[in-house]
Amino acid sequence: MPTLRVAIVQAEIAPDLDSGLEKTSAWARRAAGEGAQVIVFPETWLPGYPAWLDVCRDVALWDHEPVKRVFARYAAENVVVDGPSGQALSAIAKDCAATLVIGVSERVDSGPGRGTLYNTLLKLEPHPSKIQSPEQWVLRGGSAIYAPDGKCLAGSIFDEEALLVADLDLGKIREESMTLDVAGHYARPDCLELGIRRERKS
Repeated sequence: MPTLRVAIVQAEIAPDLDSGLEKTSAWARRAAGEGAQVIVFPETWLPGYPAWLDVCRDVALWDHEPVKRVFARYAAENVVVDGPSGQALSAIAKDCAATLVIGVSERVDSGPGRGTLYNTLLKLEPHPSKIQSPEQWVLRGGSAIYAPDGKCLAGSIFDEEALLVADLDLGKIREESMTLDVAGHYARPDCLELGIRRERKS
């Protein structure tokens, strides 16, 4: 059976993006030296997880200057995928001849969503994609038929054309509604409604 050597990095984050990229390169080279073909880094490895949101006093206050300064610094250190930081990560994958899976906080610098930050999982392969072949699947599919209790009755089918057939026991719908029924007894329009009031409340 073929095997695949993988590595997971657990390490302290760097104080800024530039040194974070250097640290990423060092750990990736170390893992590649161990023969790893896939190297995985933690969630928001670059530039780090904003844990201060959970522990800082007054963090939820609107227009709070200290929090705004910390956020501005954090946003400035985010990865721009189509910018120099994204290109540096691609170069690391190429140099190490390994696939890198890296959690980053990504900043959109231009176009729709400009300035928005996203938690992103990047997969960087050492070689350019080969997604130009007309025989290559663009989307893998993944069709399946599930019963109301979560049991898989048919599938899942990937990377091929197929017809899935299953017999559905409609009585299971009533049984499983005891657990969760968002359109039935869990919906309480007499207690909860969502609407827009255009007049000012006194």
